[in-house]
Amino acid sequence: MEWTDFDADNQATIMLSLIASHGRTTQLVWLSVDKNTLKDNRNPYEYHVLIWLAEALPADVRVLIVAHRGFGDQKLYRVLTEELKFDYLIRFRGNIKVTAADGETRMAIDWVGQRGRTRILRGAAVTAESHLVGAVVCVQAKDMKEPWCLATSLNDEKAGILLKNIANAGA
Repeated sequence: MEWTDFDADNQATIMLSLIASHGRTTQLVWLSVDKNTLKDNRNPYEYHVLIWLAEALPADVRVLIVAHRGFGDQKLYRVLTEELKFDYLIRFRGNIKVTAADGETRMAIDWVGQRGRTRILRGAAVTAESHLVGAVVCVQAKDMKEPWCLATSLNDEKAGILLKNIANAGA
């Protein structure tokens, strides 16, 4: 899920794409809008394309929405899991509070393991409002400018393997 700006046309496009196992993407749903309309409509546009995707898919298809920091919003997490029944993996800023299952709270950046190693916090909560997510992953490889902090609805063992692979791919 990502926004792309087309400055010459004063347009922006929100796009949902399928990511294949080889890493290439195929666009599934998109909406182009006049950039002047984005100010108070960004979230409704995002919601609109997510609804289109949900309506186009058979009910038994599992969806994992992957998105960058601009989409790190607990309201979106709720819409994805509760309303649309989608899973998510969304990067968020390192200055967001993360509370581990045992109640310890730190800034996300402070959960990165020693020497940047991947740390997975299952059953964690994010933001000052402590929105419960399946897991939080924090990692910073030596070549990364800043850590990757990821919130996900996934929390089973297979999810842990997927999360490590995704976090390490960003490294």
